[in-house]
Amino acid sequence: MIMLHIKCGDGVGKTTSAVGQAVRMLGYNKKVIFVQFMKDGLSGEINFLKNNSNIYVLHPTGPIKFIWNMTASEKSDLKDIHTNLIKETEKILKSDNISMVIFDEFNSANELNLLDKDYAYKLICEYKDKTEIILTGRNPEEKYVEISDYISEINCIKHPFESGVNARKGIEY
Repeated sequence: MIMLHIKCGDGVGKTTSAVGQAVRMLGYNKKVIFVQFMKDGLSGEINFLKNNSNIYVLHPTGPIKFIWNMTASEKSDLKDIHTNLIKETEKILKSDNISMVIFDEFNSANELNLLDKDYAYKLICEYKDKTEIILTGRNPEEKYVEISDYISEINCIKHPFESGVNARKGIEY
């Protein structure tokens, strides 16, 4: 049975949980697509995943600013980049036997209108019964909640960022 998962909430660990599921799938010699939105691909988990021949890792290239620091033009460019990542995912799904697709920070990119929402929804609906799909990010859109099989909400109780501690290599990225 194939299912759609959502990992959401304001706590840390949504991506980490999805990476764990990718590693589990890879451990059975199955193929995975790991797509990152709103991230530049320069994190420890991406470095690790890229070393496995059974995974396609897709992400924007170049530095990604925080959304509140972007101009309207930069947001538009990022929307095009994200939409192209979804198109690339579709090409891979059509040409290879993929067991899992992870759309990391999808919920956030979708909420902020930083991808083609209709195209993404159509693709997810088309493949949600053919390959395991995991969507991460804070606030999933209701239509994804309705069609999902799993929803895991990760809540923040306490975080060092609140005390002025920046993200740490190997821990938060």
